[in-house]
Amino acid sequence: MIAYAHGIVGEGEGCYFAHFFNFPLGGWIMGLIFAIIVGLVIYYAIKGIKGKDARDEELTKEAINAIKVRYAKGEITEEEYKKIKRELEEGS
Repeated sequence: MIAYAHGIVGEGEGCYFAHFFNFPLGGWIMGLIFAIIVGLVIYYAIKGIKGKDARDEELTKEAINAIKVRYAKGEITEEEYKKIKRELEEGS
């Protein structure tokens, strides 16, 4: 059964939020607040995903710099350097 906001909507036009939240005259406000919350959750989820990509790229650059240093010090051979660098670039 759908509750009706008394005096606001006509017969047959339901305003479910109005009585569900016990806020007669303002069911649309609750709907608006709900829509804003959902929008913010989606916004921050997308922002977090994009931020993760930027962090991954930064970590890849740091790893490549680290293997450059190891190669310069003679800790790894040129073949090892090229192999590690190629794997890092393919993974990002």
